Amino acid sequence: MDKKAFKKVSKERELKAFKESLPMKEIDFLPLFDFLNGELPKIGCQHDFSLLESYCKEKELDFSVLVEWLKEQGGFCDCEILANVEEQFEYLTKPTRKIKHKLTQTVQRQKLDTLTNDCGFSIKKVPVPWILVEISQGDRTNYQFQIGKKSDFPVILESDFPVNKLSDDIFLHNYWIEKTE
Repeated sequence: MDKKAFKKVSKERELKAFKESLPMKEIDFLPLFDFLNGELPKIGCQHDFSLLESYCKEKELDFSVLVEWLKEQGGFCDCEILANVEEQFEYLTKPTRKIKHKLTQTVQRQKLDTLTNDCGFSIKKVPVPWILVEISQGDRTNYQFQIGKKSDFPVILESDFPVNKLSDDIFLHNYWIEKTE
């Protein structure tokens, strides 16, 4: 068996073991993540499972079994469920699932080799294998970096970031939660 085939078989085994460990149907995790994505920005994380507990009561789920499984996956509070567990279910969704509802206008994308923006940020040449794309939607323009063609981890250059808030830990924490949902 060659290296590529071995990796594929290994990933399939890992996914099978993961699915077998689930405390509920895999598809039922997506509404849970959507619920947490919607509620956490409103009230913030209390560093406990209060949102999960209310969700379990509403959906008649076994809270204690679910919380133990989530802890095993690195979800030690409501926000860590999203930060550490949600990504394990990406095989169920397309990478754009979270942002579809935000796209109400036509989006134009243009690949760039250089960039100088109004904020004074400048790149003379985008290094390979990075890809830099200008994304225009209505009157707003953002820039997205992607490392390689198959990367699922784009980096957005924010042109309106308040630089004077760089030393404010609470602002940075809340900003990170808002931007990463």
